[in-house]
Amino acid sequence: MNKFTHTFRQKHLESLYQKGKQDYCYNGFKKVTFLSLIMILMRLITFGQQNNVIGILVASISLLIIFVMSILIMRFYQSGTIFCMIFINNLLILIQLQDQSDQTNQFILGTNVAIAHSSILLIIDYKLTLLNIFFQTALKLFIAILLDGNIDITSIILSICCPICFISVVHTIEKQKRLLFLSNNQGNDWHCLLPSIISDPFILFTYDEERMCFRYKNSNQIDHFPYSSFEQQAEENFRQFIRMSSIGNITTEQFILNRIEKQTKFFDLNQFTLKPNDYDSTDFEEKSILLAELYHLEDNFLIVLEQSKHRAQTLQSTKDNLINLIGKHQQLVQNFLKKQGQIINHCILSQSNKIQLIHQLKLHHMYFQSKYKVSNSFSQIQFTSETVNANFKQLFLSIISLFKIAYKDYNFYFDCSETQYDVVHYKDMAQDFIVQLMQVTLRKTNNDFKTQTKILLHSKSELLFIRIICINTYLLAENLNKNLVIKNFLKFHSPQLEVKVTDGGVFIELYKDVSILKSFDKFESFS
Repeated sequence: MNKFTHTFRQKHLESLYQKGKQDYCYNGFKKVTFLSLIMILMRLITFGQQNNVIGILVASISLLIIFVMSILIMRFYQSGTIFCMIFINNLLILIQLQDQSDQTNQFILGTNVAIAHSSILLIIDYKLTLLNIFFQTALKLFIAILLDGNIDITSIILSICCPICFISVVHTIEKQKRLLFLSNNQGNDWHCLLPSIISDPFILFTYDEERMCFRYKNSNQIDHFPYSSFEQQAEENFRQFIRMSSIGNITTEQFILNRIEKQTKFFDLNQFTLKPNDYDSTDFEEKSILLAELYHLEDNFLIVLEQSKHRAQTLQSTKDNLINLIGKHQQLVQNFLKKQGQIINHCILSQSNKIQLIHQLKLHHMYFQSKYKVSNSFSQIQFTSETVNANFKQLFLSIISLFKIAYKDYNFYFDCSETQYDVVHYKDMAQDFIVQLMQVTLRKTNNDFKTQTKILLHSKSELLFIRIICINTYLLAENLNKNLVIKNFLKFHSPQLEVKVTDGGVFIELYKDVSILKSFDKFESFS
């Protein structure tokens, strides 16, 4: 704000102030016009009684001008209010001329005109007040010299000192007016900061004493409140909430009205419980709210729907799940190390079957590695994973050859009807799937080494089919469906999300090319 003119440096603030000033001046203009018309009308009557022709003429013209100007301002040109008031202020000087009254009446007239001048100067703009008061003083001195050249020096000195003193008073008043405007303007924006401060859902509203109703101001996530919906406007949700929700045995609206009547503090903060309305079919769990009351220039109310407890419970649940996950991983690593240690000890002690034990060690490492990939929730496989071309038959045969060396007593038979099984699968997932499939099959069907386990592989169109013929068919299928690696592989590579059991044994369907499915998923996400 400028130190001398008190003009705001921010143009938008200055325009807001001038707009408010214009409305304020318009209301003052009506009163000033009425006062001026009464004063001039009284002077016209006085001039008529004195048969003062010039006075009658001046008063009549002044009365007509003010009357016409007031009609024009009120009907067509409201923005010219300030300049019209300045004109009236100078016009009032003329009604003091050609006065033939006695000194007492002249004294009273001078006092009334001074009040009218002061009223106008305090209403109009500060800069125009400065110009007008100097112009008016100069005009009065000029008229006085013109009518009577004998003017006392003290009158001239007072004509200079009094306007300066009045200007200093107006300067202080204008400064306070603008500071008050600035305070009110900035104070009205404080509620806009609440959404960045309060993360919980809230409603801010005031009570209008003149209209005797609540007035909505601001909110955050208001659709989380009872009796509110995302489809409705925020103010509609607010009205519905305070009229239908209950605190105690009365509606929230009536509860707050009772608080207003009994309020004894400038600020109050309390916790209450929201309940469903007994007369409404809508039902919800009781919710805890914070009600903040601020009784200042207007009655402000802030209702915050507390969700901190819910968030704390969610965080605790997440923490418990994380601890449980870490425990499972630790147990998985411990089991792996324990098994590896056992195989290594056997390898050291054994002289004849070291090659077999080393292959068991390798397979167990592959089994653990594939299982750990999926069980680790921080490295879930996504559709954006890399796809690779592979020969599914050769991959199957290479892993089976490892099992034949590692587990010589295991009686199984592998057969495929085709020579080529070229597939496009996600990288490393096919190998992990086959390792888990063979390992689970080995563990659940090796009770009787005389009974042969058959693994059949064949293809048709765009699908691969794996059939396992063995004892304990249902037990094997159940354990395969529990295996996280197999479940994850089927999720991305099979039209079926689980292993099926048929008359011919355990049955698994696989896609040959998942890159086509990957393209479809991208297309769906784009659409």
